[in-house]
Amino acid sequence: MNGAGNMRNVVELWKPITSTDATGQETYSYALYKIVFAGFERDKYSKSEAGLIQDSGNEEISFILRYDRKITYNHRLIFNDITYRIVGINNHKNLNHWHVVKATAVDL
Repeated sequence: MNGAGNMRNVVELWKPITSTDATGQETYSYALYKIVFAGFERDKYSKSEAGLIQDSGNEEISFILRYDRKITYNHRLIFNDITYRIVGINNHKNLNHWHVVKATAVDL
């Protein structure tokens, strides 16, 4: 992945929301934080025993997106109708220009 030059893909960023239900229990959900353009590189994906690529759960992607200090490991990304959880955030050369965000697909 070579910098922020190929940021043509639409990615939704979702932030975590905590609320309390009628019984006093905390509930967790996500709300749309913002929609961004990002570059991506598929790091790896694994195959099922039958040799078919699985839709989710085993795919890892590195996204490159503009720097946003509010993005944390608790955010989720949606790309091509697949939800990803963040497993790594790299502020490229500590310049606050863009992030390289490593994410893995989650089963919902």
